[in-house]
Amino acid sequence: MTKTISYSLIIYSIMRGVLVLVLAIVTSSLFAGCSENSNNGQLVNETPINVQSTTVYYYFKPGCHFCELVEPYFELLSTETDVLIDSCNTNELDKCSKESVKLMEKEGVSGTPTAILVNKTQSTSFVGWRNIAVKLGPSLEYHEVDLPLFECASGNYSAQDCLDCHVSKGKTPPSEFNCEMCPEIS
Repeated sequence: MTKTISYSLIIYSIMRGVLVLVLAIVTSSLFAGCSENSNNGQLVNETPINVQSTTVYYYFKPGCHFCELVEPYFELLSTETDVLIDSCNTNELDKCSKESVKLMEKEGVSGTPTAILVNKTQSTSFVGWRNIAVKLGPSLEYHEVDLPLFECASGNYSAQDCLDCHVSKGKTPPSEFNCEMCPEIS
């Protein structure tokens, strides 16, 4: 009888350990895919990278709420600036550019949304929608990229001004960048 209880206890302990391990793996995979923020969200890599112009590699996953928050910003950057936006759906890496996949592996992209700004000799990673919204624009301006301006009744505002205002008020990024969408300045 004691042997049966001992074997039952051992089997129970093993099964419990396996269950805890499975739960840990499932939980980490759920949160690794779509992240609001990560640590300070910015990582600078001084490794020479061969690009001719300023490029932003944008990694997203369909259905990721936080990715959807920054989509309008990337659309604006791609249409209103000289920045090349290379978007990569992390669920379909075979459809991403070779450069995007190579950089993703090199930089260790593990969550979405992630943006990596590459300018000649350095790359800077921004992880999470808040870090993209607050830090990508100033980094682009540092690399002499002019962000789009909007003329409003109360003055001119850049896309970064809109993002900063929204984040400072605890709002998500605007779904459209125009003054009519913001009653505070129109």
